[in-house]
Amino acid sequence: MKLLKSPEILFVSVLFLLLSALSPGNIPGDTAIRWSVARQLAQTGSAHIEDHVATRYHAQGLDGKRYSFWGIGQSLLFYPFAQISRLLQSAAGINPKTADLFAQFLISVFLFPAIATLGTWAFYRLLLQMGYSRYASFVSAGLLAVATMMLHYGVCTHEQSQVALLLILALWCLVKNRKSPGFIYAWCLCLALGIGLMFRISSVVMALPIFLTASIQEVTAAPRNAKMKCACKWLSAGILGTGIFVVFLLWQNYTRFGSIFENGYGIAAKTMFGGTGAFESSPLQALCGMLFSPGKSIVLYNPLLLLIPFVFFGFAKTHKTVTIAALGAIIGNMLFNSFHTTWAGDYAWSCRYQAAVLPLLALPLVELFQNSMKPFRRAVVIAVICISTAIQFSSVLYSFSLEFIQNPNHTMVPGQYIWDIKQSHLLKRFTNIYDHATGRQSFESVPVIQENRFLLQRNHSPENVRKAYAVNFYPFKARVFGVSKTLYLALLTLWAGTVAAMICLMAPFLKALKTLRDEKL
Repeated sequence: MKLLKSPEILFVSVLFLLLSALSPGNIPGDTAIRWSVARQLAQTGSAHIEDHVATRYHAQGLDGKRYSFWGIGQSLLFYPFAQISRLLQSAAGINPKTADLFAQFLISVFLFPAIATLGTWAFYRLLLQMGYSRYASFVSAGLLAVATMMLHYGVCTHEQSQVALLLILALWCLVKNRKSPGFIYAWCLCLALGIGLMFRISSVVMALPIFLTASIQEVTAAPRNAKMKCACKWLSAGILGTGIFVVFLLWQNYTRFGSIFENGYGIAAKTMFGGTGAFESSPLQALCGMLFSPGKSIVLYNPLLLLIPFVFFGFAKTHKTVTIAALGAIIGNMLFNSFHTTWAGDYAWSCRYQAAVLPLLALPLVELFQNSMKPFRRAVVIAVICISTAIQFSSVLYSFSLEFIQNPNHTMVPGQYIWDIKQSHLLKRFTNIYDHATGRQSFESVPVIQENRFLLQRNHSPENVRKAYAVNFYPFKARVFGVSKTLYLALLTLWAGTVAAMICLMAPFLKALKTLRDEKL
């Protein structure tokens, strides 16, 4: 019981229970392919996609098998759950489909919430290391978790929350190394960045600026007779930390496709988008869309970011090295993805590819809570927080693909619709919520004149829309998909218990937070 009085334990517990309650209970979309690879690893030791899984997101290897061009990191995370599924089938005699769905359920309600909670905790610890108060660090970490689209990507099953966690850990190592220079922190920084490559190879554009900032800063600050020693330390850390993962990925490329430079994406891109290349976007248009469009803007989908200009320079002045490293990763991410044909992350909520750097974007916000605010400023900040939080919870209320199913003319390749505020998915989501609450929801879908399966343009039945329109939390989603009444009641009981436990722990956490605030003041 003494542990439950700790603000840290209460914070982690409340957040995990919240994210678990918001989970859909299964693995949708791209992640299902990574789950297929995990099952294959558990069954045969091979990392190819199972033969019975239908997908066009693959590349054919030299052995004729289909391989995912996505990183293997998430499949390795799923591996223990694939083994649980196998054990349930062999030892308990459970139907393979049922065992598989149970493993998916565990991944959805336990693994992904745990990763997102760990990322938030690491963000809190990073802010403490940078010298901020427990109160300011708690509030900032909590807002990252529930008032930015990290909530959405902590619940949904893409790899962004895992990459974000590793970037935060790398920055934590950077700060620790500045305070206590040593090989261990440099190695751990490189290790975190190397693991990130396993989840998404393009994370190199975020990893490299952090590594270069950390190493150059220490080398330039070292005495003349110690510069070579510092340079060798970072070179060794890079080889032993990131290098081992780079070698593994190059070996994987060679064994699958015959070239260390071919990860499968180039092969798949020739047909994946129906003849459109993987990097045929206009960078300037894409960057404008990322920042300003009502359909995909990272700022409109995360209004909390509007507060950054008011605190950025104060933060940057105090934490120059962290600021340079974070800005390098953010700029690298946005510039790289601005060339991507599907820069908006296809059927995603806002700009999916930018979710990994959201913690880095949100770092300066801690300055808002380090000192007391005047009443007017506090009122504005609270209003922005409320709006941003409402947007994030709306994003997980229904399936993230709802608005795309309602209008399948909005393809995975962003078109002019992203600049039409009337067609904005953000606006449409709140219209859907209002229609649902008032019983006016429609299950009709805008017709597609010429279907294109490569761009996910196809006509949808009212039943397709109805299923996407269902509340996406796992008991309610399961009910719409036709599970038995017994199973529905069991899931509902578990969900209600999770919510009740979260509410019970919320009160003591808020009390502890108030105590920390009073102590600070």
